[in-house]
Parts: sequence; C-alpha cells; structure tokens
Amino acid sequence: MRLPSLCLALGLAACSPTSGAGPAPLPEPVAPARAEGLDRAVQALIEERLAAARAAPAEAESHGALALVYEANDLWAEAAASLENAVALAPADATWRYHLAIARGALGESERELAGLTAVADELLDAAYAQHRLGEALLARGDAAAALPRLQRATALAPERAEPFTSLGAAELALGEPVRAAAALERAVALDPRYKCAHYQLGLAYRALGKSDAAERELALGLGGRTQLLPDPRAAEMRRYAVAPVARLQHALALLEGGKPERAARILAALHEEEPEDLTVLNDLAIALQRQGEYEAASALLGQAKELDPELATTWINLSVLLLERGLTAGAREHAERAVALAPESSKAHLVLARARLAQDERAEACAALETSVRLDPRAEDALALLAETELALERLDAAQRDYEALARLRPFDPGARAGLGEVALRRGARDAAAAELGRARALGADHPAVVALARALGEG
Repeated sequence: MRLPSLCLALGLAACSPTSGAGPAPLPEPVAPARAEGLDRAVQALIEERLAAARAAPAEAESHGALALVYEANDLWAEAAASLENAVALAPADATWRYHLAIARGALGESERELAGLTAVADELLDAAYAQHRLGEALLARGDAAAALPRLQRATALAPERAEPFTSLGAAELALGEPVRAAAALERAVALDPRYKCAHYQLGLAYRALGKSDAAERELALGLGGRTQLLPDPRAAEMRRYAVAPVARLQHALALLEGGKPERAARILAALHEEEPEDLTVLNDLAIALQRQGEYEAASALLGQAKELDPELATTWINLSVLLLERGLTAGAREHAERAVALAPESSKAHLVLARARLAQDERAEACAALETSVRLDPRAEDALALLAETELALERLDAAQRDYEALARLRPFDPGARAGLGEVALRRGARDAAAAELGRARALGADHPAVVALARALGEG
C-alpha cells in the first residue's frame, strides 16, 4: 500500500510551495461497459472484485484481480483498462504487464502485444511461460527465426512439458529443418500423447521428410488440435474466475479434445446429478452428448437449460449449433438471432448466426454477421476463416485477401489460408502468384480440400 504523503504523516497543516501539486489521483476501478448483458454468475463475481478495488484503489493487486476476472470471461476492453491501472500502481510487477500485453493482443493491438511480451520475456529470462508465449507470438507473425531462441529456452526451462517442444518443432519446420522439427515433436508426443497439436505438427514434419505413412497417421491424430500455452503463475486463479458459460464451455471442449468424449460425458453427468439446475453443467453435458451423436439427449438437456433461464445466451447458441447439425436451418437461425439479442457483444453468437444464414444461402447477410464476430474478437480464427471464404464467394476480393492474410498470421501452418490467398490471386488473373501460393500451401498440407481445389483450378490436380 502507498505510504501517506510526508506532510500528512508529520501532521503539518500545509506543504511547502516547492513540494508540487501533491500525489496523482488514484485510478478509478473499471466497471463493465454492458453489465446488463452479462451472465449472472459473471456479474456477481465482477461486483465482488469491483467492490474490493473501490475499497483499496491504491492497491495494484485489487485492480489486477478485477482485470483477471474480466480476462477469464473474455471482457478484454475492461481487462486492458484494469491492467493499465495495475501497471500504473506497480510498474515493477511483470505480472500485470504480461497480462496487459495479452489483453492488447486480444483487442487486435498486435504491435503493442509483441512489445509488451518482449519486455516481460527479456526481464523474466527464467520464466518458461513468458518465453513460450513470446515465441508463439513471433511464430504467428511469421518470424520463426526470432521465435526459435525463445522456444529453445522455454524447452530448457520446462523439459517436462509438451507445449514448448511442439512450438519449437513448428519453428524448426518453418525454418526448413524437418529433421530437427521431428526430433522436437517426437519428444512432445512422448511427453503428452493426447496433445493433438503435437501430432499434427509431427505429421507435417514427417511429410517433409518423405515418411508418408507416418505422416498420415500423425495428421489424423492431430485433426482439430489447438495450440496450448504454458500457464503463468496466475493461471489457477484465472480458472477459478472463469465462471461465464462460454469460458466453462471452452473448458469442456478442451476436455473432449484431450480425452475420450465418453469419459467427459460421464464426468459431466455426475456433476449434473449433484447440481441438476446448474446451467453450465447442463450446457457442457449437452455438448459432450452432441459430440457423440446423441442429439435427442443433448436437445433435452438444452431444453431444460432454456426453461431454467431463457435469458442465457449460451443455451441458445448451443441449440442453434445442434439444429444446424441436424439440418434444421430455420430453427437454427431463430435460436441464433435470440442469442445475438441476448448477448450482442458475443463474438460466438454472431458466428452461429452467420452459419445459420449461410445454411439458408444468405451470403451477404452472413458476411455482415461474420464481420461483427471478427470485430468483437479479432482472434476468432473460425469466424475469420469463414469470413474470408464468404467474401471470396461474393467476389469481394480485396476484403478476402485482407482476411486470408490475417488468418495466415494467426495460423501460419494452415494450408487453407495459403490456398485462399492463391484462389484470390487466381481470380484476379495472377496465375504466377496463385501458383506460388499453391506451392506454399502444398508444403503445409497437400491433401487439404482447399489446396486440392486450387491445384485443380490451376490445372495441376
């Protein structure tokens, strides 16, 4: 806590004219911009932390804890503002500067994100999580050479974790070193056989080495994988704060991705028996059942959730997805529109609405919803990919190129993004540029449907 000013501590009536205008005013704790649109559990947690910050406005920890609540529940603008308060009060605390860089990245401020992560990683040379995240950020920008030493240090600091070895392998592959890449990725798979991203990258390395059979096996094991980052010291606290249905949904999907869906469903079913009216459990269990093809059971659970709280946007999102999978597009669109009305700041709600509109062949309307989804979350990769594809279908070539380029930065090893850029070039009559993009795409994944389609269009299929 800050010490009182010298004059007050000594009981003096006034300060000397040379002492200045006094201490700077304390930062005002950041309240949510749209509290009325938040889930009730999120509102309660924010109110608790907001009250604590107002009671101790001079404490960086109080502003930082509030920021972590916002970050855990994807309220990035509020998180960044709260973290700026924490940094102003405790500029020497790297924790808040690290999370501020993350928040800026989530808001699309990539240069400020990179500068912040670099400063923290340079300061915390023995923090594996800081080196790993900076390495991944550099990889996402296509700078594998700069990422390499950061990722090498991360593996040295955390030799028991698969995540940094996976990132190191990806960097070596990008630098044209498939033998080194395969060695790192084989280590990653041995450390965590369930980490899909490691399998996928290992498949790419094997393909570059001409090991076709092994490559296909690893690529199949890695389908649907997502990059995971090493946890920082506040990660456990963040998990406790992730009370929003969307955050819990992401956790459930991570369990499904990392293990067997039957096991995930059993765990969630047991929780449902203990808390039959817990809306988060209802939604997560419905997702687990849906992933197993048990549509009727999933629909029944979502119906219960809707009856318990018809204002919860996550339930309407999940209902829309379920109906889309069953080909019931009219109902899917109706539920998606309801989700958007309940949660207009939810990127996922707009994404689901776009998918429903596409299912009804309304591309222009879908494009508008996707633009909103990406504006709300510039790192929503699925929304960005679908937006670029839709823009291409509408012959909006400038917009499609811009968004495929953004997607390629987020997914530097995605053959679909490179193939999309090739298709844009081809439609503009630039066959040489399209052929160059095809070469890049084939190096990443020759069997990707978009790569095959581009090769066919160029007469190379």
